[in-house]
Amino acid sequence: MKIKKILCPVDYSDFSEPLIKYAYSLAIAEGAEVCFLHTFKSYEASGSNFSAKQVQEEELRQIKQIVDYVPKAEGVKATFHVAFAMPADGIVEFADKNQIDMIVIGTHGRTGISRLVMGSVAEAVIRHANCPVMTVKIPDRVPA
Repeated sequence: MKIKKILCPVDYSDFSEPLIKYAYSLAIAEGAEVCFLHTFKSYEASGSNFSAKQVQEEELRQIKQIVDYVPKAEGVKATFHVAFAMPADGIVEFADKNQIDMIVIGTHGRTGISRLVMGSVAEAVIRHANCPVMTVKIPDRVPA
């Protein structure tokens, strides 16, 4: 199976850095492009001076800053996207609509009560995605 497009969901945490590195490594090995995606649970416009378009543009700028923090992979095409949806739903929907060949997603590997309380976006993506999903175990603490 040839991997042409990799989806890498990212957030604003320090945990995104190792995930971005894995996505770039896989993209280099496969000659693939990487789509970075950030999802929002919802956007409430009421009482706000900002439009959804302004919020999306700001989020794209911030996602690019996160990805720019990690050294770029030479020759790898990267695109940046924002989705307004529950995280797992937004990731799976984006993958389906954009012919994604593989999703590279981070997980903390929680078990028991902490997983039940916190939920697991990665687990939901694994269950519902129509393409292979690579999980990257992210340590609880990222060294400074």
